[in-house]
Amino acid sequence: MRTLLILPLVIPMATGTLCLLLWRSPAMQRTVSLTGAAALLIAAAGLLAAVWRHGFLVIQAGSCPAPFGITLVA
Repeated sequence: MRTLLILPLVIPMATGTLCLLLWRSPAMQRTVSLTGAAALLIAAAGLLAAVWRHGFLVIQAGSCPAPFGITLVA
């Protein structure tokens, strides 16, 4: 379930990176963008279902405590 909290950050970053690498092919950029948007929608639906079943989901990124580190909560 920890990956569900990270996916909404990773999917747009990966989609944007791939679109930058495919700068010579607008058709491939459109395909990658549509695929990334669909993957983000599926990840959001999965995250909603996980929160609905288990309640709050929390992850600490790194080893720093909450006031100093990055905390992801859904």
